[in-house]
Amino acid sequence: MPASRSATPRTRLLRVAVPSAAMHGQPPREDGDAPAAAAWRKDAITFLAGALAVELACVRRYERHHQAALALASPVIAAEFHSFGLEVSGHADRIARRIAQLGAAPDWSRDPPRRGRVDGARDLHAMIRFNLDAVRVAIKSYEGFIARTDGEDPTTRRLIEDIRNDKLGHADELGGWLSA
Repeated sequence: MPASRSATPRTRLLRVAVPSAAMHGQPPREDGDAPAAAAWRKDAITFLAGALAVELACVRRYERHHQAALALASPVIAAEFHSFGLEVSGHADRIARRIAQLGAAPDWSRDPPRRGRVDGARDLHAMIRFNLDAVRVAIKSYEGFIARTDGEDPTTRRLIEDIRNDKLGHADELGGWLSA
């Protein structure tokens, strides 16, 4: 690339606001968004920022429970907590990527809103119960977002549906542990 060119077309595109085309996984247009699409994008980014904070808190909780289960000589449960934590870390990465695609910067340091009780679980049953309750809250939140999308943003909707489906699997597994 010649040194005299200050910006490539790709760099120039990164400087404009991300229009609604990005909502559908298409490259941004330079003519901007319709007001409704811009409002939806802002709402989607706000929801995703909260979801990122929740997923990061879940990663920390699963790691904390992984270590606690190891200390309680429960390597099978510890391994499952670790596995869930890795999967949820992947969710956080995907959410952060989507936030960036929509034109915002993901906030990796935001604390999630406090919902319900604080995790003070000291035994395996309490850890499993706490995780099951937290997963159910996340599922409900994600289902609410999915219901509100109404075709506005199929890319974000698919992402949240995928994460919700993983969480449904976690809930089934955690519930199975409690009933065993």
